[in-house]
Amino acid sequence: MNTLSVSLQNPGEYYGKYFELAGNGDSGKKETAEMGYYISEQYWGKGIGTSAVKQVCKYIFENTDIIRVFAEPFADNIASCRVLEKAGFEYEGALRRNAIKNSVILDMKMYSIIK
Repeated sequence: MNTLSVSLQNPGEYYGKYFELAGNGDSGKKETAEMGYYISEQYWGKGIGTSAVKQVCKYIFENTDIIRVFAEPFADNIASCRVLEKAGFEYEGALRRNAIKNSVILDMKMYSIIK
């Protein structure tokens, strides 16, 4: 698995903990990658997440063999789903009972963007 990590910051400002894209080394899926990101709460609603997602996808599609990037936000994380939608990702479906967070079983959503 190959990983690209990007820090979101300006001098003196720290926007997010990480922005990560992990390539899948599995046979038949090596041209796909999963995206994950975290934006510090004080920067929510400022377009930083959407801008970062767009820029990283543009870089990945122009500089790698990746043809599909996907993300799996928690179903109740409306803001993260909206970031993906505004960045051009399409909703593919629900991943029911797909994760456990703080001992609670949660649904997730599958989004992707194709080169």
